[in-house]
Amino acid sequence: MSLGSIHPSALTFDHIQSLLEAQEPESRTLEYKRSISTNTGDEKREFLKDVASFANASGGYILYGVDESQGVPTSFPGVELSNPDASQLAIENLIRDGIAPRLRVVVRRFDINGGRHLLAIHIPASWQRPYLVTHGGAGRFYAFTRTGPGKQPLDVPDLRNAFLLSESAAERVRRFRAERISAILARETPVLLHRNSCIVLHLIPIHPHPFDHNLLSRLDLTGGQIRPLRLRQQIGSVRGRYNLDGYSSQALISGGAPSSYLQVFRDGAIESADSSLFIHPPGRSHAIPKPPNTLPRQTLEPTLLVETERLLRLQETLDVQLPIALSVSLLNVKGWCLWGGSNAHGDMSEPVDRDLLLLPDVLVTEGPPSRVDLSALMKPVFDALWNAVGEAKSPHYDASGHWSLPR
Repeated sequence: MSLGSIHPSALTFDHIQSLLEAQEPESRTLEYKRSISTNTGDEKREFLKDVASFANASGGYILYGVDESQGVPTSFPGVELSNPDASQLAIENLIRDGIAPRLRVVVRRFDINGGRHLLAIHIPASWQRPYLVTHGGAGRFYAFTRTGPGKQPLDVPDLRNAFLLSESAAERVRRFRAERISAILARETPVLLHRNSCIVLHLIPIHPHPFDHNLLSRLDLTGGQIRPLRLRQQIGSVRGRYNLDGYSSQALISGGAPSSYLQVFRDGAIESADSSLFIHPPGRSHAIPKPPNTLPRQTLEPTLLVETERLLRLQETLDVQLPIALSVSLLNVKGWCLWGGSNAHGDMSEPVDRDLLLLPDVLVTEGPPSRVDLSALMKPVFDALWNAVGEAKSPHYDASGHWSLPR
């Protein structure tokens, strides 16, 4: 299995053990090291070059205390640390002070037999690259990246491209999302949804390129490959058509009004909006009637995970390349609450205090979708959603940061 999709807070020794069992080779996002040494200036710079090379590529994990043969793990002898807590803190401080711009990594330590330790350093994918090794001062810096196992120096054209890519990619994603949210609020969408309030999912390729639209004709509309978001199970028929932007489909509620739509853009980006959760279900008897202006607290996040994976699979089918920026937005939701379905104390959240909830972007850097731990990747998104209704974090993760609900 790959570690690239596992959030560092959710990483366990079982995850690492599975690399040995699967004979997972080193890659652009994974490297094994037998030992770690940062005693001399040269050793510190070499260590920082390894870390910065991941930050200048797609991020990933460096595992210290792993024996390997031709890039394949063979055993976990671990590393000896005389003072484990102090050693871990020293590593974190070295990375913080020796790389610019400041790089936020996570260092995890796992105790193994004989008082030895396995260190896992997670380096996030970032748009702030290039990251430069500045340790040692004297006006010198070092820049490295990865195109596969191992690091390579960045030359001047590479550095220039890295600066331009960092700025242009981040700005393009922000601009695309802002323009599309503005269009939805102005009702300039492929179809007019039944309600103004809606949940919007964007999947934006960092390196967009036109794809073969003939692929769309081979997909199964009725089977759900290119159907819109479905955050409520009860939806009616689905219709699809080509349009100027690419291809669009819509789902209808009873009575024929659109409740959601999907837009596949010509560069591979996807937008899907769903208003079905904001429609009070008519003509249904409930043991406990659904209060107005409430969203389901138990099913919203699991359903978003399932639907996001489905749309990532669609992009994979269309040969849309990673990395992909993923964002969730809730529009016209001021006064809405999350409700658990009972009258129990605390089952109703505080109301949202603003119309627009633009939750944080996350970056999908590895695939295929079936191997991406979306629950870990989207934890910052769900935590921000719960922040908006007065809670410190999503209640659907355990103390170790693992997803705790069925999907």
